[in-house]
Amino acid sequence: MPTSFESFPSPIFAELTAEATLKTGWRRVRRNGGGAGGDGETPWHFARQLERSIGRLSRELATGRYRPSPLRARCIVKPNGSARMLAVPPVRERVAQSAAVIVLAPRLDACMSRGSFAYRTGLSVEQAAALVTFYRLRGFAWVVDGDIADFFPSILHAPLLALLAQAIECPRTRALIALWLRTFSPAGRGLAQGSPLSPLLSNLALAPVDQAIDGRKVRLVRYADDSS
Repeated sequence: MPTSFESFPSPIFAELTAEATLKTGWRRVRRNGGGAGGDGETPWHFARQLERSIGRLSRELATGRYRPSPLRARCIVKPNGSARMLAVPPVRERVAQSAAVIVLAPRLDACMSRGSFAYRTGLSVEQAAALVTFYRLRGFAWVVDGDIADFFPSILHAPLLALLAQAIECPRTRALIALWLRTFSPAGRGLAQGSPLSPLLSNLALAPVDQAIDGRKVRLVRYADDSS
């Protein structure tokens, strides 16, 4: 039986599932490129019947009939020679998740710390470096460079969804995100590196850590899971 979210009407969910938002999400997916997910559908196939594809996705999301398809595993080699496993959602999932980012990012931005620079509109690596320099000129003499090992695979779903519940009062949207998380990892741990939604959720997961570190005697500057 499809899970029904219809008893929880929400403007946020209505905006997320609207065809106009999904079309904007599609443009982001097309711009970012990439191939098929686990269902084998390529962006080219999705675009061949774009209006029909978007309309069907919108109806399935709105009525609770939507079910994600499997992700496609892909290994990439980083410049240092180490390997990173990506989990690439199907095109329709990337479209829906891009729409979710469009709707949720402005609402979740208030949860982010002043020292968080990655995956946020209008912020850059250069600005993060400039803030480190600013703090040095203000008398902070020591820099501790940190990197969270296996960050994306280690994020626990339950605490993340609890943080999301504090920020987004929309059960339907939270249920949809929980569904995407379970599809990637039924064990309740990890974000898919390759999902458009994962960067936003990773920043939310680290928000309490940022707040705990950044204090009167310490200043935190973070770009994704790298911090100083």
